[in-house]
Amino acid sequence: MTQFIKSYIIFVILSLSWVWGQCDEGYTAIDGGCYYQSDLDVLQIFIDNSQGGENPPPSDLLPIEVGEQVWENGRLVELCSSNSSYTDPQCYKDYELSGQILQEIGNLTNLTYLNLGYNELTGSIPPEIGNLTNLTVLRLYSNQLTGSIPPEIGNLINLTYLYLGKNELTGSIPPKIWNLSKLTNLNLGPNQLTGAIPPEVGNLTNLTELKLHANQLTGEIPSEIGNLTNLIHLGLTKTELTGSIPPEIGNLINLTTVMLNSNQLTGSIPPEIGNLTNLIHLNLSSNQLTGSIPPEIGNLSNLLRLMLNSNQLTGSIPLEIGNLSNLTNLNLGPNQLTGSIPPEIGNLTNLTRLYLGLNQLTGSIPSEIGILTNLKLKKFSFDNKHGGIPINVNELEERDGVVYSKDTNKPHSGPVFELWDNGQKKAEGTFKDGKQDGKSTFWKFNGQKSREDIYKDGKRYGKWTWWFSNGQKSEERTYKDGKMISVKCWDKDGNEIDCG
Repeated sequence: MTQFIKSYIIFVILSLSWVWGQCDEGYTAIDGGCYYQSDLDVLQIFIDNSQGGENPPPSDLLPIEVGEQVWENGRLVELCSSNSSYTDPQCYKDYELSGQILQEIGNLTNLTYLNLGYNELTGSIPPEIGNLTNLTVLRLYSNQLTGSIPPEIGNLINLTYLYLGKNELTGSIPPKIWNLSKLTNLNLGPNQLTGAIPPEVGNLTNLTELKLHANQLTGEIPSEIGNLTNLIHLGLTKTELTGSIPPEIGNLINLTTVMLNSNQLTGSIPPEIGNLTNLIHLNLSSNQLTGSIPPEIGNLSNLLRLMLNSNQLTGSIPLEIGNLSNLTNLNLGPNQLTGSIPPEIGNLTNLTRLYLGLNQLTGSIPSEIGILTNLKLKKFSFDNKHGGIPINVNELEERDGVVYSKDTNKPHSGPVFELWDNGQKKAEGTFKDGKQDGKSTFWKFNGQKSREDIYKDGKRYGKWTWWFSNGQKSEERTYKDGKMISVKCWDKDGNEIDCG
């Protein structure tokens, strides 16, 4: 037993010999560990270069204290230092790295994770970054980097995340980027990148996020984008893309967000967009899209935001839009839409924002819109005699033969409605200066129309009609100045009878 204990002690001493400073050549002992000096030198360069910034790290900060680090076998494998507590809380620091990223960055050849987002780094991305072939994550987002993206970045064949957005990068996207087949997240916007999105974008079949927004990209959206069947977020907003939306976009059934707004896209909205049943946000606004809104858009039952405004869309608002029961934001104007607002829009009980203005809509605002009690912002622009949003009669009260909105002294003008307990419409009509004016319609509990009447300045006027439950007309009266001047009656079989 004694011999065993002695052997164990010798083993421990030998295995921990490096603790007492016996590090291999090129390594430096710090606090009982061995660190590759070249890696430490690069970290020291970041500290030194940042001293001229507005919010530098402490000048006496040790290299192993920069940001958050992970070391393995004496080599730096992860480095994360960010001034954003919101986006990068795991490595937030109250200082900012600044100055240029020098070529020595290429010495960190064991790095697998590099996040220097939300700092004040300037200058160009050095081509030596292409030496970091073990990188899986490269985040240089939200700095002040300029120049072009070095083609050597295409050497990073293990990359899964590449975030270079919110800088001032120029030039075209290097072709080698489209060969980084392991990429799941590619974010290059906003910047000032130019050129076209090539067909080779279809090589990145593992992408779940593609953000090229707020650049100066030109040309069309390639049909090969339909190969990216794992895509969840597609952001191409605020570029200068032209051409039509490729129907192949309908292949991307995992998409939850599509942002194609603020481009110069033309043609119609492809009906295949109705395949994207997981969509939550769809923004095609501020383009030059024409044609009608495809009824297939009603398949997008998970949609929360639908923005089709500022295009040249024509035709009527499809009835199927009433299927989007989760919608909170609907913007369809300005466009050139015609026809009336479908009553099915009353199904969108979660709406908080509704904009249909600056179209060519006609008719009246359907009373069903009055059911949308969550609406905070609403705007209509069309020929509507009385105007206003329909309100429930429960919100009105009568005083001396004049109807007012509750808690006001202003006689009500505009459309009103009443509902049965099952949510079916019971009645709708209009008031003018507190008196009924225009046509009113009544329905039975099962939704069948039971009566229509007309008022003029609060007096019965024109033709009043009643119906049996079987749909046959039962009675018809004609009024003038509030007095009945004729009446006709029928039995349930449609035979005219004496009104008695």
